[in-house]
Amino acid sequence: MKIKNISKEISWSKYNGLVFIASKGKLNYLNEYLSNQKIDNIDYEIGRLKSFECIMAKSLPEIESYIIKKLGGFNSYGDKFYAHIAGAHDMTVSVLYNIKNNTIFLKHPYFEDEFNIKIEILLSLLEETKQLLLILN
Repeated sequence: MKIKNISKEISWSKYNGLVFIASKGKLNYLNEYLSNQKIDNIDYEIGRLKSFECIMAKSLPEIESYIIKKLGGFNSYGDKFYAHIAGAHDMTVSVLYNIKNNTIFLKHPYFEDEFNIKIEILLSLLEETKQLLLILN
């Protein structure tokens, strides 16, 4: 099962709100899918979002406040907004979730380039790796 089959919509509303809508009856599948990927930082933090079917806010401060409460961190780089998944505010590698375009963002203190990967691709790679490990065992 792919995350795109479970989610009906992941988008940024015109009111500057994050909107996530699971396909009808698929919310449990989504939580199960993410938790089975064995990416502790991601599935733990995302699993804490109880109202995952629809998260909306009318203003950017509202969504910032929500993310800080639920994920424990929020950063803004230019016009891009990210929720912290792992890492710190100091000179360590940080992994962030880009709310606007649903990507994982890796920031390293010694490199200026950003590394972005779509969540669907990341989960697909993890699934393929898991299958290879099962075959090798």
